[in-house]
Amino acid sequence: NIFYQEGWHIDTTEGKPAFKGVVFNEMKGAYASVDTQIEDELQKALFPDSIYGFISGGDPAEIPDLTYENFLRAHSEFYSPSNCRIWLDGDVPLDRILGIIDDEYLSTFERDSRVHEIAMQEPVTAIDTTRFYQIGKDEDEAKKSHLVLGKVFSDWSDRKRNTAYTLMSIYLAGDNESPLKRAILEKGLAQDVEFTIMDGIAQPFYAIVFRNMESSDKDEILKVCRGTLQKILKDGVDKESLTGCINRFDFSLRETGEPQGL
Repeated sequence: NIFYQEGWHIDTTEGKPAFKGVVFNEMKGAYASVDTQIEDELQKALFPDSIYGFISGGDPAEIPDLTYENFLRAHSEFYSPSNCRIWLDGDVPLDRILGIIDDEYLSTFERDSRVHEIAMQEPVTAIDTTRFYQIGKDEDEAKKSHLVLGKVFSDWSDRKRNTAYTLMSIYLAGDNESPLKRAILEKGLAQDVEFTIMDGIAQPFYAIVFRNMESSDKDEILKVCRGTLQKILKDGVDKESLTGCINRFDFSLRETGEPQGL
């Protein structure tokens, strides 16, 4: 029954067979978003030999190929206390809580000595790929394209470099007056420009997304990007603007969520 719900099953209650399942339906909904498809395609390109090349929730086109046997195998291999971290936050009675965790949870499992390391992806050759997504049948296809540039730029341990990239992403495209975004918007080449740093993984990468553009404007967008960046390299960054970016980033880090201990 867990497999029927969390994996997939064939439902006939509506008169004809159809694939159903909670996760299956959730992932179909997720893939209706162009952003999910952008992330999927970009990570496939950047991490062809790593688990980061897969969507953890499952590609809905592939979910019906999941067998019950593989479902059980993956659960027994990875969903073990030996492959997890337990965090306690706050002023807790440590001895009593650890006793409860051991008596009611850990002691019911055998210790597993396997170590599931995340392999580091070797640099990949640059590729250019195209993916299509659905729009409404009455929608005009004009200016519905998205251009995405991505690159792995570091590893998780290089905090100084990762912070510098984050600051430069804010500087280049944090608002409509940022140099890269302004250059694209002023020429009407895209409706928006986003520069995102994905740093919650072992190998951080960036994604620059040019939204709602004509696919025929791709070369012109790349030309404007290069020109803008070369000018910054030549003239230097505006220190007052960069200071503002640092202050914005500093403020965002102070807005910690709950629980703060984590």
